[in-house]
Amino acid sequence: MNQVNNKMKRAFSFFAEDEESMWHLFLKTNDALIITDEKERIMMVNPSYEKITGYIFDEALGKRPSLIKSHLTPRIRYQEMKQALKEKGSWTGDLINSKKDGTVFYAELTITKINHDGETYFIGIMRDETDKVERQKEIHQLAYYDQLTGLPNHLYVRELIDDRLKTNVEPFAFMLFNIDRFKYINDGYGHDAGDKVILEMAQRLSRLFKESALVGRFSGDTFIVFVQGALEEEVLIKEIHDRLLTLRHDPFHVEDDILYLTLSGGVRFSRQPEDTVEQLIKHAEQAMYQAKREGRNTVRLFKRSNSSELLTRLGLVHELNQAIEEQQFTVYYQPQYSFSQGKVTGVEALVRWQHPEKGLLTPYHFLSEAEEFGLLSQIDQVVMAQAFNETKRWHDAGYTDLEVSVNMSYHLFNQVNVLDIVNQLISDAGLSPKHVCIEITESIALNQVKHAKETIQTFQSLGVKVALDDFGTGYSSLSQLRNFTFDRVKIDQAFIRQSTGDDVDAKFVEAIIHMAKLFGFDVVIEGVETLNQLVFVRNNYADKAQGYLIQKPAPKDALALDLTFKQMTDEK
Repeated sequence: MNQVNNKMKRAFSFFAEDEESMWHLFLKTNDALIITDEKERIMMVNPSYEKITGYIFDEALGKRPSLIKSHLTPRIRYQEMKQALKEKGSWTGDLINSKKDGTVFYAELTITKINHDGETYFIGIMRDETDKVERQKEIHQLAYYDQLTGLPNHLYVRELIDDRLKTNVEPFAFMLFNIDRFKYINDGYGHDAGDKVILEMAQRLSRLFKESALVGRFSGDTFIVFVQGALEEEVLIKEIHDRLLTLRHDPFHVEDDILYLTLSGGVRFSRQPEDTVEQLIKHAEQAMYQAKREGRNTVRLFKRSNSSELLTRLGLVHELNQAIEEQQFTVYYQPQYSFSQGKVTGVEALVRWQHPEKGLLTPYHFLSEAEEFGLLSQIDQVVMAQAFNETKRWHDAGYTDLEVSVNMSYHLFNQVNVLDIVNQLISDAGLSPKHVCIEITESIALNQVKHAKETIQTFQSLGVKVALDDFGTGYSSLSQLRNFTFDRVKIDQAFIRQSTGDDVDAKFVEAIIHMAKLFGFDVVIEGVETLNQLVFVRNNYADKAQGYLIQKPAPKDALALDLTFKQMTDEK
């Protein structure tokens, strides 16, 4: 070892005036030091070189510095190195090197050319930057990639789009996709289950688009798809729509439930030099919301007319919030006639908006916006509070058996505290739970079967009845009814309007009534408008009828609670 050290000292003396001090530094520094001759043959390396690279002095002696070359460093980096040494006599840069055991490490290398006594030498100072680079990679990963899904995040995509816009390369399509009704997965199953759904959806989208597009997570339950190249708008829209449909038929498994989830998407093509990142995002969002308004599970292309429409709708949302605060919502009621008791035994509560300028508005004019912007739960509670209080007043007036039915939205039904909310409203009104019926649609019941069954059963344990509303308009089958403990089934008015006793719709109604009776459900027929329809449903053993023949929806003071069958038939 002494002999080796003496050789190293002699070689080292050419650049050190204070030889002993520099020799100490050479041995103790954490940086790797390499000295080569003019032909780039290694003459000296220090202990840190041995530690960093795994090559001891004897293994490196006489070799070229490329001994630790990994072939991962771009070739141009070495070309820059040679050019700088030739012109300036020094170079500093980053390299990706390889240790003796094959492990890759990141290094910052400074090379200086030295002339001494007519000889040329190269001195290299190499610092292991692996930890620093890994930290930078981690920081980059945190900054530009979503931690749940591993997909590029909104910042990554924003910078990508900004770069494409500045370089004015090929046109591209920017798309946003949102999971329909995702909020109610979080509310019904918890955020851990919601995260699993987001992760699974991310994986499915990545497989769906494969190499044809960049898929990222924008925020929450919204995903980004970025497609570059000359694109035919209609062709792309159709292709995207077809791909979305494949997702619809592949269910998600959440706890013990099977959920069929859909996506709504908005597409914005970039072909204009004046486009900006913010414009593209805003326009894609507008198109996405349009897809939701038009039924979900579809994709829409942004059009300039969407902007003015969105402003109008945002204005409506502001008015809806104001209407909730100022109690502009009122309740109309429609009687339900019982064939067995021969009288009105129930009413359905129906919301109306008493707009200060536009007058009385039905849900048709505001329900879509209320649902899209998360206001339905609040409106539901306003309706229930009014309906429960009014029903208690009817009880006090002598209609002691009158029952009130209220429609419950997907939003409220899937809130974790929905039972507490309803129970509190019933209690505040001084009403008995047995005089309350909650109506839910097929889509609510079948989208989260386990949660729906548990919630329905808990309502019933409190004494509240639960009805399946508008049966026949969704995607359930008769056999699926037996999975639930509904108290009653309401048959949609679309089947009653065409029923004459001998056609397909009539037979369908007969079959539903028969099946519901087998399951022990009461049957309410909606949309009864003619005497023939009333007689038909009575003859087929329906329990109750509801419709314009009995009475149109009316304010509380105009309700015909004393109506009899004879009065209905005589008047019509």
